[in-house]
Amino acid sequence: MKRFFAFALFSLVVPVSGSVRAQAVRPPEPTLKDVAYASDHDAQRLDVYQAKSDHSTPVMIFIHGGGWRAGSKNRIPSFLAKAVEEDWLSVVSVEYRFSQVAIHPAQVNDCVRAVQFVRSKSAEWNLDPKRIGVCG
Repeated sequence: MKRFFAFALFSLVVPVSGSVRAQAVRPPEPTLKDVAYASDHDAQRLDVYQAKSDHSTPVMIFIHGGGWRAGSKNRIPSFLAKAVEEDWLSVVSVEYRFSQVAIHPAQVNDCVRAVQFVRSKSAEWNLDPKRIGVCG
């Protein structure tokens, strides 16, 4: 009886997990790519993934990992891509100067400048300046 129960449970789980995998979110293309938020260095750029909405949307600013010396703004996590696809959240992915290029805390200052820049563009990009989050 236990073997039958385990087989029946497994039979129910396998088709569901297969369909979940098939529905994985494909990475979206940025609405705006390589927008300069400062003019000190070519690395000070960001990509904007705008939600399609009639009203301003919250925005999550994503700062990629890499210990301030590696990584790229060119990919956002799947949970953020899904939120953009569902049109309830816009995402901005930030690039900053690496520590080989500028001494710390330049990287933190770049990220702060990017947040200020996004706030300044909120009306133009249909973002709610009172609902800005940061993750990374």
